[in-house]
Amino acid sequence: MFVGLILLVLVGVILALNFGAWKRINKLKELAKLTYKHLRRVVIFVVGTSTVLAGIVMIILPGPAILVIPAGLAILALEFVWARVLLAKFKNKAKVITNNVQQLFEKK
Repeated sequence: MFVGLILLVLVGVILALNFGAWKRINKLKELAKLTYKHLRRVVIFVVGTSTVLAGIVMIILPGPAILVIPAGLAILALEFVWARVLLAKFKNKAKVITNNVQQLFEKK
């Protein structure tokens, strides 16, 4: 019985090789990877943009906009170069402001 199962599997593999099933399987794997990458990019865009927009709303309404906007940019920076550049500018500006505030308190 076990030998018959092995022979059946071998015949199936031989037939699959003859009909190009492996090529189709590889194409399906590539398509699945491509679909996953696109889905990941869309999810990151939606979540990051929503977070940044919530932070912008928090500038007017009470809320921690200074924390939420960089968090949204960090989410977007996972996938988009322009968000990385914007986040780097934000970090540099925050360092300058922090140094200025420290110097202001040191003088007094």
